[in-house]
Formats: sequence, structure tokens, C-alpha cells
Amino acid sequence: MACEKLLIYPFDYEMLPALDRILDEEQYIVSGIVSFGGWGYIGKDAGNIIYGAAKGLVVSNDFYTELAKCDTVLFCKSDNEIIDFISILEKMRESLRAKKNIICFYKLDQKIQNELEETAHNEGVYFRICISEYEPSVNYELKRLIKLSDFHASVIFVMGISENTNKYGVELVLHRNFQKAGYHSVLVGSKTYGSFFGDYDIPNFMYDNSVMDYEKPLLFNKFVKEIEKKENPDVIIIGVPGGIMPIDKRNTNRFGMMAYQISCALPADVTILCNHFNFFDDNYFNYINPLMKYRFGKEIDCMFVNNSVIDLINEDVQGEVSFIHVFPEKVTQEVKRIAKKNVFSDIDKMYQYVLNLLEQYGTNTVI
Repeated sequence: MACEKLLIYPFDYEMLPALDRILDEEQYIVSGIVSFGGWGYIGKDAGNIIYGAAKGLVVSNDFYTELAKCDTVLFCKSDNEIIDFISILEKMRESLRAKKNIICFYKLDQKIQNELEETAHNEGVYFRICISEYEPSVNYELKRLIKLSDFHASVIFVMGISENTNKYGVELVLHRNFQKAGYHSVLVGSKTYGSFFGDYDIPNFMYDNSVMDYEKPLLFNKFVKEIEKKENPDVIIIGVPGGIMPIDKRNTNRFGMMAYQISCALPADVTILCNHFNFFDDNYFNYINPLMKYRFGKEIDCMFVNNSVIDLINEDVQGEVSFIHVFPEKVTQEVKRIAKKNVFSDIDKMYQYVLNLLEQYGTNTVI
């Protein structure tokens, strides 16, 4: 069966890990990538927008020219607040009228969703929303009375000091490498569109204010246990959304509450902490290691250093967190200078370190 030609819109750096996976799995041929002019990506190779490896795909700002070349449009969900959803919605309608399939990472109002699905049916194309709605199919009240379950699979936590530390990229590379090595790996990812790749997402009850905070760890424990019973995996990778601590008084990362609840839910055989680029010293490690141990009950087994940096000047002026990126070579130099065996800028090397840890621990008879 011929691969569908895929247009990705609106593209930003947070979609880079997903783009890598799309290219790696070869289910689609990426025919075009479109972004907004104000984001600074236009005319650049998609991989070079944050100084990464080239993909051979140049970012355009001409949606309609690229639309004519594709079979399917992937409408991405970006956290950039300048996006006008009315404009996005109109492009969805025009794409369907042009007889293009749509894959959507947005959660839509039911009335809008019904309208788009009807248009797709009339035009002979498909409209697919890829946001996992998976919830445990057991009685919540019964769950709250049951003790925490143990796990046979090896469990890996991927946590971040804050957002935009490339947690999702780390999750995907670990997941891919375990699969290529012949292990049955399951990913509960930190993004909301895992169902597009056949993965699991953090369940809705973790964001539901009607569920008590102290009940969420137990419910999440049962959620993951049901996945283990269904999949019988060797490895379960848990991508923890958000950060583990506030950035400052205005930008709190929700005080790391999600990270705390998930860390209470199940044990981790390996815990990875993703970091922004910095010039690290012993004070940082002397602070962060005890914080992880005593707040979350997790020792840091290894650390990943991303090339993102919090833009302190913009934060001071605008009151909002934004990020800039440094050259990967600078990150590599800093990791070499640190000279710690468990600090990495290369995810593939970190995977091998994690695999060796699991072999030493003997937590899973397959590994």
C-alpha cells in the first residue's frame, strides 16, 4: 500500500521528536512542513530550527501551496499562544473541501467535531482525532479500596526539571531502541497524541479536579497495571508531564504536583531527569540529588542535558517563560567538562547506560 503524503502544520520545535518518529516509521512521506513567519523557522531545514541534524525538509509559510502536494494534513497542537484557532479551524475545513484527509492533535468541541467528520464523509476522506481517551475500565470506587500493585516489567521514569527539556524526545528514543533490541517496550508518553503512534497517554483523571489528589496515585498505579496485564511488556517507560519544581514565583510548574503523584504511584527501576543547558557545578548536583530523593523518593540514575535555555530577559519583561537554544556542540562540551558517567547529551549513549543498569539490577528476567 502506498504511503500517504503528509503535510505537518503548524510546525514548531516541540514537534521535532514526533517528526523523527514519523520519518523513522515510514508510514507517511512528509511532503511539506508549514509554520508561522513570526516563529523564525521559515526557509530553514526542519532539523536546524534548534541547531539539530538536517532532515532534508525546508519549513514553508505557504499552507495552500503545500496543501496541493499532500494527501493528508497533520494539524499539530502547539503551546505557542499566538496561534489563532479560528484560522486553524478554517484551514481544516478548506483541507477537507480539497479532499485531503485530516489527522488532528486538537481536542475539539463536539459540535465542531461532528461537522468536520460529516464533511470528511461527504468528501470521501477521513478525519481522525489522535488524542488518547483511554481510561481504566473498572469501578473507581473499587479501585480506591485496593492496595498498590507491584510490577513485573522494568519501569523507567523520564522526568524534567521544567518543560521544554526534550522529555518526549528521550522517551521516543528509549522506546525505539528497546524495540529495535527485541524487547517489548510500552510508552506512556508525556504528550497528548500518543495514540497517533499506538502509545498510551497520561489518563484524563490525572487532570480531573473532581478526583482527590491523594486518590490519583492509586488510580494511576491501577492504570499502568492494566497496561502491563494487557501488553505483558519487558519495559514500561513513563513520561512525566510538566516539571518537578517551580521556575520562579510566577511560573510554578504546578509545584511539581503531577510528578509527585506519579512518583507515589509506582516504583521506578531507572529514573532519568532531563535538564536545560547550564554551566553545571557541584552546587547544582548537591541540590538536585537530595531534592529528587526526598521529595519524590527517586534516586537520579542518569541525567540528560537538552540544548534549551530559559530566556530570563524575556521572562523578566513579559512575565512568561520562553526558551532559546544553544548549539548542540556547546552542550557536548559542557557534558564532557562535567565528567560524570551518568550525565548525557547523547540519548543513544544514555540508552545503553540505562540498559546496562537494568541488566545489573536484574529487575526483569528478559533484560
